Amino acid sequence: GVWENTDYISVWREEHRKALELSKTIVTPSNSARQIIESYYPELTGKIRVIPHGMQPMSCENKTDSDKFHVAFIGGISKEKGSYTSYQLIKNGPSDVEWFLFGVWGYNELSMLEKKNYTKTGLYERHELPGLVEKYQIDLICILPIWPETYCYTLSEAIMCGVPVIITDIGALGERMRELKCGWLVSVDDAYEEALGIISRVKDKNTEYQEKLSIARALEVKKLDEMRDEYVAIYNNLRTTEKSICSDVQKIAIDAYRLAHGKRISVEVDGEALQERLDELENQLASITSSFSYKCARALWELPIPGRKYVKKILYKGYKIVKRK
Repeated sequence: GVWENTDYISVWREEHRKALELSKTIVTPSNSARQIIESYYPELTGKIRVIPHGMQPMSCENKTDSDKFHVAFIGGISKEKGSYTSYQLIKNGPSDVEWFLFGVWGYNELSMLEKKNYTKTGLYERHELPGLVEKYQIDLICILPIWPETYCYTLSEAIMCGVPVIITDIGALGERMRELKCGWLVSVDDAYEEALGIISRVKDKNTEYQEKLSIARALEVKKLDEMRDEYVAIYNNLRTTEKSICSDVQKIAIDAYRLAHGKRISVEVDGEALQERLDELENQLASITSSFSYKCARALWELPIPGRKYVKKILYKGYKIVKRK
């Protein structure tokens, strides 16, 4: 059950802190996500690396030859993804603009909305998006969440389709749009009014729109193999570091053994020689523990007989005499 006197958010954050502290490296897909983690766990700052997500390429040849301006909303549009703002735009937007939804709404009024210039295509698979963009000659895509996202694959998909985007200036979306410059930013608080103003301003596909369209079509999205290579580089670096640490520990173990047997301590040992010494030690230990003498001594040592301590002392004195000889 839920205990009303427990601060579950604090408990959740503390448990995540413990887990993150065990990590050698923490990877985030954006600087925005990195800043969020650092704001709660400043002690982790030195561990965090930013590696943007990669995606499987999609091909799209969107010619946008329609006389009208076509605006699309793509994906699952829940409340958090800006469904109410989207509803306002479609319901109250210019009648000479064609509105499209590729996906589903999480807002009932929008699901039930029927307008002559509003088309709902329903669910789609990711690979089908370029075909929908081409078929309906989409000129603009709106992505209007009201809370931060850590990256937003939907923006990458819109870029791969070569379509300008209107985006709310929050989280990784704002960060990426400032870098990509393939669309417009609107504030979260006034997203409806600002987005409506942009659409009304560029719906005739004027110079402002053409500039954004040219940028969107020229962009290339990071590929999966590029992201993979960055992760592999991190793991290889960690493996090299761990291997170096293990080699140091092995050398200390060998030197301790040599010192105990009155032998000279090695200063430099290469990896192959070190492994040979470790194998030799392991074989010696296995030979000792499997010998009949060791097993008899072990059994005698553990027998619950009277005067056992006295017997042990005698055996130990005998061992020291034999060793001196």
